[in-house]
Amino acid sequence: MKKQTKSTILKVFLGILILSLFNLSALSRVIHNGSEGAFSDPDNTNIEVYVIEAAGYFLKSHSDALLLLHKIELSDLYSADYFELHQVISSAVVNMENAKEKYTELAQIADNTPYAPTVINKLLDFKYSSFQVEKGSDNLKFNKVEPYLRVGDIRGLYNKMISDTKDILDQLIFIKSSIDAGIIPKTSYLWQLNQSYYKTLLFGQQSAEVFFHITGKK
Repeated sequence: MKKQTKSTILKVFLGILILSLFNLSALSRVIHNGSEGAFSDPDNTNIEVYVIEAAGYFLKSHSDALLLLHKIELSDLYSADYFELHQVISSAVVNMENAKEKYTELAQIADNTPYAPTVINKLLDFKYSSFQVEKGSDNLKFNKVEPYLRVGDIRGLYNKMISDTKDILDQLIFIKSSIDAGIIPKTSYLWQLNQSYYKTLLFGQQSAEVFFHITGKK
């Protein structure tokens, strides 16, 4: 009965999460895309590259986490392959370490690059409430990113990503210690981990949607 309950919880959660990720693709492209335009770097090249690379590592780690859930789900039917689980969680850890490193480097570059007044003024004047109603944006996610955007604090967005990736990395390392010991992680830890991924992804994609809107990108 315990195995069946665990299996049912994971199936429901994984299904909801995958559907949510598919729906997110209609909102915006990746994480914090367009934010490089808020800086006066001549080409925005350095900042844009770090934005893309950091998001890429984050999404790879998220993909690893989903694969981990899949394999843990199958462990209810077959014997757990701890070698495979170790490989997947190790990849998730490495990719999140890389994401954290890239966001740290991104924040350092942003700290030494002046803002572009034109874009910052657009953020200050942006009608966030109207945009939220128009897009049907989730209050939970929008209320997290709006405080940064409405005051033009793009550096704050990047520092938030450093904090979030560190938190997720700590959770991954904790789960990895369980797998390395030959123990399937508690379902509550998996829920917490994936909620952290999901909230961070929503935060980054919501900011991208606003930037794409004010810059006219598609």
